[in-house]
Amino acid sequence: IAGSLADATALSQQLANLGYAVRALQELPALGFALLRLGIPAGQDVPGALDALRQAFPATLFDANTLYEPDAAAIAAGEPRHYAKALIGWPEGGAGCAATVDIGLIDTAVDTTHSTLAGRRITPRSFISAGVPPAPPDHGTAVAALLVGAPDSSIAGLLPAAHLYAAAIFSLREGNRVVGTTDGIARALDWLGQQGVRVVNLSLSGPGNQVMRLTAERAVAGGMLLVAAAGNEGPNAPPVFPAGYGPVMAVTAVDASLQPYREANRGEYIDVAAPGVDVWSARGGQGGRYNTGTSFAAPFVSAAAALALAASPDAPPERLRQALREGARDLGRPGRDSTFGWGLLQPPAA
Repeated sequence: IAGSLADATALSQQLANLGYAVRALQELPALGFALLRLGIPAGQDVPGALDALRQAFPATLFDANTLYEPDAAAIAAGEPRHYAKALIGWPEGGAGCAATVDIGLIDTAVDTTHSTLAGRRITPRSFISAGVPPAPPDHGTAVAALLVGAPDSSIAGLLPAAHLYAAAIFSLREGNRVVGTTDGIARALDWLGQQGVRVVNLSLSGPGNQVMRLTAERAVAGGMLLVAAAGNEGPNAPPVFPAGYGPVMAVTAVDASLQPYREANRGEYIDVAAPGVDVWSARGGQGGRYNTGTSFAAPFVSAAAALALAASPDAPPERLRQALREGARDLGRPGRDSTFGWGLLQPPAA
């Protein structure tokens, strides 16, 4: 990361002289910095390159182009059983249906030809590098349908009148692994910031990364509320990111009986819980299926945040976050805990 495009251009020339390949250089005005993506010299590994770069340029922030994965854990077929909205008391046919707010989604591509998404207000954009195959659209399509699915379909969304800005960052790598990159997420967040989007759903996770940390901090400072999946690494796993960063709202998953999802991460970074076990939603192509994972809990919180924002358009991100925390229904031991955070999400009074 460099402070400006001019700084990044000058830095790229110095790096090229040291044998680094400058694969991409882009100004991200909404985040307030310029981003370089580098290839390391032959014979050098990433840790060695980072050590060398940090010593040579101590005033510049360098980190690996960390890979992130969707936080989906399981899928299953069956007949639709819709418990999630009732569990949190979502207002069916009420203010939520008419809310025309903007929501950002950073995920796989979304299958806009799916019957529940046809005619919805969806603006897609890809941040996948040229020549890299995109991941199948199943994950992004499921999350998108939970947010804006047609109200008269079997997969009715929480905010069907919302405008969804869908940033595709996940590609298909070796071994059919679905991954997105740090620079892809940063570029997507910058685009959403330029569109004026204030609530962004991040149903993804990965290890800590200083570029991702600064990106999240800048996005929130610019007025965005980032809602991220808390992870499916198990109750004894360390925090995942971006959910683990302080400014980001972390969402865990519960089932229809208000029991915690057994594979969900736990920790003091958890903000709230939402339905995320056997949640029915769309799949790429047509039809639907059950989905499990903190990925599918996050959009309930994103929709609630967007609904709160529609009622208070000037509210800063931290006020929205605090309102959702304070309005949660306490679960587990009294007060905040490492399993449920502040408790079960409740929709705001609109």
